[in-house]
Amino acid sequence: LRKALYAILNEWLAFGFDGFRLDVIDLIGKDIDQGIIGHGPFYHTFLKELKAHVFKDTNLFTVGELSGSSAEQAAAVTGVPNGTFSMAFQFSHLWLDEQPGKGKWALKPLAISDLQNTFQHLHTVYQKQGWNALFMGNHDQPRPVSRYGSKLHRYHSQTMLQLAFYGQLGTPFIYQGEEIGMLNYPFKSIHEMKDVESLNYYQDQLGKQSGKSIMQSLLAKGRDHARTPMQWSNNKFAGFSSHQPWLPVHPQYRTINVEQDKIAKFSIQRFLKQWITIRKQHDVFINGSLTFRDFNHPSIYAYIRENNKESIMMISSFSSKPISLKIEDIHDWDVMLSNHPSLTLKMVTKIPPYYGVVLKKRNIHAND
Repeated sequence: LRKALYAILNEWLAFGFDGFRLDVIDLIGKDIDQGIIGHGPFYHTFLKELKAHVFKDTNLFTVGELSGSSAEQAAAVTGVPNGTFSMAFQFSHLWLDEQPGKGKWALKPLAISDLQNTFQHLHTVYQKQGWNALFMGNHDQPRPVSRYGSKLHRYHSQTMLQLAFYGQLGTPFIYQGEEIGMLNYPFKSIHEMKDVESLNYYQDQLGKQSGKSIMQSLLAKGRDHARTPMQWSNNKFAGFSSHQPWLPVHPQYRTINVEQDKIAKFSIQRFLKQWITIRKQHDVFINGSLTFRDFNHPSIYAYIRENNKESIMMISSFSSKPISLKIEDIHDWDVMLSNHPSLTLKMVTKIPPYYGVVLKKRNIHAND
């Protein structure tokens, strides 16, 4: 089987592919007889073989999906010279809106303090070794706006989240649909869903909890949400297909699609391009320290990236309501990017729901 895998990968390389993602790779090398699934006894042996027979002497960009790995375990198998992969998809931040030890379907609100602690730990680990992938969602996760924000504030939710997640240590990954703020699908019943994980959970929980409660979890965390057709245009089937797709097109596809967003006054695509351009222009996002700043509000997620040349601060509000933000040293900072560009920040400012801003400190080494 391993020889066949190596042969297939090498054939792909012959066609010019220069990188790929390896799905749940920390489940390779399992010992079924002993019930060991993740990080089995042959895990590191197989990774060494993969590196030696497929990745060696190539200029490949590889990402290992290490969903069952701790930050330390993921960092240990990424980066040069000892790692197998270029970087890792590590999932610790995706577990924060579930009740500890009860699995993905046991819902709880996201605590900003948990998000801070998680990314502070990730930063500390990856500064020493390896490299992280920054992501809000993927084909197994609900849509970020529906998960962390609000469809009533779709533009500001999505752009705020982009600032919150993508300014940290790692490489941003934007899953299809996030660049236009796609939403979870409004499934009416279990009969509309396709994902086997959701269907199995529903059957398993019948008689243990109410159907309404089961559907509440599925509507929040089901995998089908991220798998509905990409909304390219307001044409039939959202321009995704000329025939009925496997999953239904989101009913709001006529207003939420790539073509419409491109020409919108408030374009998520345009904002994202501006933000990624800023990231590329400032090395502080690669080599800078990460320090979280406390604004004494449970909905504010704020941090500073700093190196010996500059200091840049991201402030994101996860609040669905206007709140008062006090920045005592506001006169030391200039706005680089904001999802409310007409808002002028003062020492105390009433900021709108899901506000996000990038600030750069003035003359940080003026006295050097």
